[in-house]
Amino acid sequence: MSSTPQPAADRPVRPLDRITRRLLCAALLAAAAAAAAAGATAPALAWDWGWGLGVHDFVVPEESSHTFGANGTLSVDHKTSRGLVFTGAADVLVDIDKDDLDPDHIPIWFRSDYRLTYPLAKLGEATTFEAVADLNGKRNTVSSVEVQIKAFPGLALVHTGRGGAWHAGVQLAAGWYSLEIDDDVPKTRGYDRGDLSNDVLAWAARLDGGVQLGATKVYGAVQHWGDGDGTLEDQARLELSWDASGWRKDSRLVLFAEYTRYNLDPYHEEAPLDEAGAIVPILPWDHDVYVRFSFQTRW
Repeated sequence: MSSTPQPAADRPVRPLDRITRRLLCAALLAAAAAAAAAGATAPALAWDWGWGLGVHDFVVPEESSHTFGANGTLSVDHKTSRGLVFTGAADVLVDIDKDDLDPDHIPIWFRSDYRLTYPLAKLGEATTFEAVADLNGKRNTVSSVEVQIKAFPGLALVHTGRGGAWHAGVQLAAGWYSLEIDDDVPKTRGYDRGDLSNDVLAWAARLDGGVQLGATKVYGAVQHWGDGDGTLEDQARLELSWDASGWRKDSRLVLFAEYTRYNLDPYHEEAPLDEAGAIVPILPWDHDVYVRFSFQTRW
């Protein structure tokens, strides 16, 4: 993605009205419910609840900004005997907001990741064709993300190595992408306070893979979100985890890093101009990095 803002004529904002949003959310929930019903005809296994505590650093490289803090996680895993799998995690994070990127930032923010998978067909002994549904969100980050919601049902192809020692997958999905920018920083750059949101129907593609190396697990993923006008967001994740059952049964130490680059061009429809007549970007940055080290365990 180019760091130079594009003219508004090239990148119009296309917000969805509230009725459209509700209809889309209802459709996505109906699809998830249908998948759940398909797996519910067989006895379900127990809900496996977990929790975690950690420390984090939220980095905005363009401002040389590091915001440290502490966080807590509530997670859940659920599987039916037919193979329907639900995983979810919700994080509450408290920042030590010393960099003041956002002049009115409240240093408490939230993340969530939910995923539903259901096997549709086996393609050989090691490859599975799956239906998937992802719901991801975050709210009130120090990098001026006010609210982000990504709801994407899709299809995935997953290959698992011998004994489950490794896996690799590819996923294609279509759904709803919503990103609202907090208006405090834009106001300091000449923007009017208002609805700084971009809500669009979009598509997503993901490549991911993981490997078990003794007591260490390694997982990585790259993902792209786009619409008819081009890129919306690019993201890369890396997770390393180590067995910590010596401290507490079913526990792990987890090092997680996530890099996200946002396309801010859709927000420049009514952008102010600088003295040279160039568009002033809505934010002085377009990417951030989130790093967390945590202790994760089961109830």
